Amino acid sequence: MTWRELQVLASVERLSGSGSSYGAAIANDIAWRSGQELSPGHVYTLLARLASYGYIDCIPAKTGWTRTYKVIPTGREALNEARASLE
Repeated sequence: MTWRELQVLASVERLSGSGSSYGAAIANDIAWRSGQELSPGHVYTLLARLASYGYIDCIPAKTGWTRTYKVIPTGREALNEARASLE
């Protein structure tokens, strides 16, 4: 997993409890925590990649076009492994 993928996965995990784990909120969370801004296209590319790995689920909104994301168990395991390797 790349550093950026790890940042996005960690951000999805942090934000999913508040119900605001959508692309712009994820980008803002990463910018606030790291001081580095990601373009929306980069965030959505990383989200699609994490979904293809089976780490997150995309939840379409009941109305409108906003999608939220949540970490699923395989993603939580990958995130915990990555955190352990950084210690």
